[in-house]
Amino acid sequence: MERQVLLKEVKKWNNGKIIREKMAKTFALRRQEIVEKQPRVEELQERWPAMFQADEINAEFLRITTVPLQPRFLAGLDKQSSQLLQVMRKKGGAVGEKIRDILKPLDQGVDMNIRREGILKSLVIYLGEDVRHLIKEYLVVQKEEAEAELENATMAIFVLRDGDDLSPPKDIGLVIDGVEVLNNLFSIASACAMLFGLTYAVNLSYPVELKYTFETFNLSYPVELKYTFETFNLSYPVELKYPFETFNLSYPVELKYPFETFNLSYPVELKYPFETFNLSYPVELKYTFETFNLSYPVELRYTFETFNLSYPVELRYTFETFNLSYPVELRYTFETFNLSHVVLKPTRRLSDAGRCGEEVHGIRQVRLRNREVISRSIRCQ
Repeated sequence: MERQVLLKEVKKWNNGKIIREKMAKTFALRRQEIVEKQPRVEELQERWPAMFQADEINAEFLRITTVPLQPRFLAGLDKQSSQLLQVMRKKGGAVGEKIRDILKPLDQGVDMNIRREGILKSLVIYLGEDVRHLIKEYLVVQKEEAEAELENATMAIFVLRDGDDLSPPKDIGLVIDGVEVLNNLFSIASACAMLFGLTYAVNLSYPVELKYTFETFNLSYPVELKYTFETFNLSYPVELKYPFETFNLSYPVELKYPFETFNLSYPVELKYPFETFNLSYPVELKYTFETFNLSYPVELRYTFETFNLSYPVELRYTFETFNLSYPVELRYTFETFNLSHVVLKPTRRLSDAGRCGEEVHGIRQVRLRNREVISRSIRCQ
């Protein structure tokens, strides 16, 4: 019902506020449809025409990632522009010549949009990719030729000009799967941001021929979301808002344990499924056990998580000489250590207060023997 109302509202003029409200209300329905049915772009344009407006692409990206799209993209590009120019101008060979030809107009004090355009084009070439796969430029008189060529384009930005590259474009737009999805954009940099945003909104993979370019676009966003964006894939259940296709150890520390063996190919009702998770572990310790070999004490989990012969240097020989005859109160600590040669013998319980000295003396003798064995181990090493 809300979608039908939205279709009517899109046809009205100056109706942006209502469209924004309806798009926000139908977000869950739209994401479920896109993720589960994976409709073609033409179908999405018919069912959700508002999603292909610049303002709504920005809004949809914000709903999915909680990060503003175009402002962050342009700010990141401007912030890195001086450093990028410095690096790219030093490139040698034929690639360096192409880059320097593109960057020449920047020395003439051009406006910001032309400067951004030159940097983006040079960046694509610097990354070893063909800029014509991303930006397709035509003269206005070549419009029919452009339309025929763009029908075969997977994902591209098209630019129509009257004359040279320094003149303002007549039109800038986007094509996805041969379908024009957006036009009348104010700059090529803005078009790059919109195209990047649509890969999230429409659930698209990066074009193979522009893989490094799109991965570099991620650097315009916060570092803490870098790994999220690089492996982000929306083909997971809607209720899992931030699914990751492939995890590694480069996660935020606070999410490290759930993500280490995270695999979403389990039933939805298992909210935190783990590839190697053993359900016989206590629920309250499941994050600890998922990556641990044994049930270590919580206070030592960071040490034991990847425990091997790389023990703390000052304790290495002590740990290597442990065996399984440990005091009960240290059983969980010691049973994860390597086999060794020292036996910590429990002392007798003495009820006679007069024999306390003997008990203390016995403990001291055991400790002295342990030190001798440890000292011999150190000397042998």
